[in-house]
Amino acid sequence: MINKIEPAKREKVSDSLLDLVLDSGNADKLTAQLARSLVDAARRNELASDTGLAVLLEAGSLVEPEKASATLEAQGFAELAAALRKTTGK
Repeated sequence: MINKIEPAKREKVSDSLLDLVLDSGNADKLTAQLARSLVDAARRNELASDTGLAVLLEAGSLVEPEKASATLEAQGFAELAAALRKTTGK
C-alpha cells in the first residue's frame, strides 16, 4: 500500500510521520529493533523510501495510532489511513 504514495508526496509524508514519532511521549512503546531501523533509515536518508515509510508507519502506529491515521488522511491518503486504523484497531 505504501507504493501508492506518489514520489512527490513521500518527503512530506515521511517528515510528518517522523515529527509525530519524535514528538510523541510514548517512545517507550517502540521496540529497540524498530528504533534502530528508524535511525538507520534516517542516516541513509531513506525515510521517504518504501522501507523508510514502512518503518515510520509502524512506529507511528505504535506510539500515536490515531494521530498517524489522521496525518495520512489529512495528506490525502484516506485508504492508507483506513488500513492503518484496521491494523491498530483505532
